[in-house]
Amino acid sequence: MKKLIFTVSFLSLALLNAAAQTTAKEWYDKGNSLKQDAKYADAVTALKKAVSLDGSYKDALHLLGWCYNELGQYDNALKVLKKEATLNPVNKAANNFEIGYAYEKLKQYDDAIAKFTTVIGINNQYSLAFKERGNCYYKKKDYEKAL
Repeated sequence: MKKLIFTVSFLSLALLNAAAQTTAKEWYDKGNSLKQDAKYADAVTALKKAVSLDGSYKDALHLLGWCYNELGQYDNALKVLKKEATLNPVNKAANNFEIGYAYEKLKQYDDAIAKFTTVIGINNQYSLAFKERGNCYYKKKDYEKAL
């Protein structure tokens, strides 16, 4: 009888512990909500927890990279977004745009132009890619291509 009570108690505690743990999806949802409220640093914290629970969580990686870009942490953005690129062939335009944006902010204009050109090749309606590519050409003083 004592063995049965111990086993039931142990299983109950294990189930309670499992229920109390937050899932990667829940951390992602929290991070996305914080991003919507422009609380990017808090969003990064939540999204890092999502990625720590599921290192291949493509949406969490993308949003984490986006938030790093918003915070001006461009090297961190590149690291995360490059990982996402290896996992997420579907989101290529958005991923390449964010990588290009980070390169642009780091003044690596040739790399940024290459990424924005890739975005345009994937989706020629991606107007921000045209704008940012033009900005990069302008910063390089290549005014004809900037137009």
